[in-house]
Amino acid sequence: MSYTHLFDYVEGDLVWKNPHKKAQRFKGRIAGCINSDGYRQIRINSGFFLAHNIIWEMHYGAIPDGYFVDHADTNTLNNSLSNLRLATASQNQHNKNRQVNNTSGVKGVTWHKGKWQVQIGHKNKQRKYGRFDDLELATLVAAEVRAKLHGEFANDG
Repeated sequence: MSYTHLFDYVEGDLVWKNPHKKAQRFKGRIAGCINSDGYRQIRINSGFFLAHNIIWEMHYGAIPDGYFVDHADTNTLNNSLSNLRLATASQNQHNKNRQVNNTSGVKGVTWHKGKWQVQIGHKNKQRKYGRFDDLELATLVAAEVRAKLHGEFANDG
């Protein structure tokens, strides 16, 4: 679907160009609202669409099957073209921030039987990369393993 008749892309935002006749008051305003997941979504006809997907399609064409538009800096509201990239589902997961229930403060590091354990997911499997007395060492190991396994999608959280 082409969106260029509806929006102008202005510095990471979609601005209504030509809204429906009953919504002319929105012309020139940033389109959409922020949903419960923290993404900007826009209602078009009877459906809701994510702004970053619309922006990608306006500039690069359709999103290939099996891919997602990923926010490189993990800021779901930073929809500038330089922050958007295609990612597989796995790559998209690698780029997530540390979970809110993480008690170690370090992504991929947990306290297990009196030591800090490094456990990193890759190719749909969780693998253990050692247990350490020192949190700093476990943190370094986790970051190194993530960088090696996840490449540009590695996120230390």
